[in-house]
Amino acid sequence: DEREIASSFLNEFRASKIPWTCRMEGQLKHNTASYSIKPGLDWNTTPICHVSSSFTFDVGPLKVRGLVGDITNLTVDAIVNSSNKCLDLRKGAVSQNILIKGGSSLEKQLNTAENRRDMLKHGLTVTTSEEMSQIHCRFIYHVDAASIAKTSHVTAAWRKMVVKCLMKAEEMRLSSLAFPALGTGSLHGNLRITAQFMLEALEEFGSKRPLHLTNISIAVLEQHVLEALHNGMRERYIENMRLWNPEYEEKMSGDLLICGESSDILEEAIQPINRALCVLFT
Repeated sequence: DEREIASSFLNEFRASKIPWTCRMEGQLKHNTASYSIKPGLDWNTTPICHVSSSFTFDVGPLKVRGLVGDITNLTVDAIVNSSNKCLDLRKGAVSQNILIKGGSSLEKQLNTAENRRDMLKHGLTVTTSEEMSQIHCRFIYHVDAASIAKTSHVTAAWRKMVVKCLMKAEEMRLSSLAFPALGTGSLHGNLRITAQFMLEALEEFGSKRPLHLTNISIAVLEQHVLEALHNGMRERYIENMRLWNPEYEEKMSGDLLICGESSDILEEAIQPINRALCVLFT
């Protein structure tokens, strides 16, 4: 566990009673993690480490990336938002965030007859974000997640909706599209199923050899969600008798800088760290 490793290092450094700075970067099979630990901080209130995670793989011509982060901060052509027939964005963490950042400009678009008609007819409507400085994409795709949750075949309905979003982006000649972890509400948090229908939809769309849409992102708010999606997609790949992308082979590498008043002090501090590193990097 990354936090336990960082905590162990921190305890060793604090025990050495010398000024120090540590930065470690490691590439795991499902994420890239970096830690910055600096002296002079209140360790009772400051997080031991910050972990930023992501994974990437190819689905035919598509470059797919999973990451921990706020979907509204991604620099992509469009993002997908789970909504409902009434286009009420006051429910759900992602929708609420989009509504807050979109402000009155977004609310005006959501209330137009055209958008409401498209939502009722297709379960999908598109708003622009040109006047929304806090949202970095050009378009927002709103999908009727509430109706999908009520269908008897939820997984198939979600797969169909993901393909519909992908086809819409291709029709609009967009090159990048970002999804949240769709279906986690209607599927009661079953991320393995979410991972499988997302991957199946990407495979179906990729088989059509799109000319424009090639970059797909899946943004989630918590690392454990990302890891569950990664594992679910990996299982799906193996079930189809394909090798998972070799870049996921478990490996770590790092640089460690320790500063002290004398070589004797440094040697005393380095010995327990070396033992920990031998376990970690071999």
